[in-house]
Parts: sequence; structure tokens; C-alpha cells
Amino acid sequence: MSHALSAHGPKGFFRGTGATPYREVPFYVAGMCLYAEAKKAAQHVLNRDLEPWENIAMGALSGGLAAVVTTPFDVMKTRMMTAPPGTPVSMQLIVFSILRNEGPLGLFKGAIPRFFWIAPLGSMNFAGYELTKKAMIQAESDTTDSVHGKRTTVSSRG
Repeated sequence: MSHALSAHGPKGFFRGTGATPYREVPFYVAGMCLYAEAKKAAQHVLNRDLEPWENIAMGALSGGLAAVVTTPFDVMKTRMMTAPPGTPVSMQLIVFSILRNEGPLGLFKGAIPRFFWIAPLGSMNFAGYELTKKAMIQAESDTTDSVHGKRTTVSSRG
């Protein structure tokens, strides 16, 4: 911490922050798309709604795969944050350096541990998503039922 402060000043704590949205936005978009498509395919194959544990498994798989797909952005962000003092950092410089020195697979360093680190988070995220969605649908149904019930009562008086 003191090294970052002495080497880069207060800005040193924020190196690589600009690259974070390039990792996060595709990660969440990929995760949601993968989850929706995996769930749809599983429901089609099984010809039924998924059980909670199956939603959890789909969430883990989707989160893990989204993590692998976005690993290059994570690698670039990490390299930007850990570049030696005085080294110019930009996403373009970092990606060209990785490709030149390590080849395309260098962009996927840590993809397997990242899969296993993110997969449990994906399972919890999508299980929570399903619970929230069901609760919202139930609440909407209850509201609609009570509104229709009041309308019936009101209209029967007239």
C-alpha cells in the first residue's frame, strides 16, 4: 500500500480502474445470456420447469463460463494495476505486450481458477435471481387478484 502511494501518488490506488467496466459489463451480459439460454435448453430437453438445484447448477455453469470468456479483460486489468512504476499503462499497450511476449493464451492466464472461483458466485446469484423473480410474480398475482376482487365487489353493488 505504501509502495503504491510512494511510487504513483494517490492515483496509484486507482490504476486499472478504467479497465474494470470492460471486464464487468461483458461478464454480466455473458452470464445472463448464458444462463437464459442454458435454462431454456434444459427446460426444452427435460420438458418441464427446472428444480431449484438445477437452476443453481445452470447458474454455476453460466457464471463460470462467463468468467472464462472475460478472463482476457481481467488479465489486462490486473497487469495495468501491477505494472512497475514508470511503466505506461493502457489496455492497448498491455494487450500488445501480452500477445507479443506470451501469445494469445497469455490473455487466458488464470481462466481455470477464475472459473472455479466465480462458479459458486454464479450459482448464488442466479438462485437469488430465480427466488426474487418468483416472489415478484407472486406479489403481482396477489395484487391482481385483490384488485379484481375489489372490482367484482364494487360492480356487484351497482
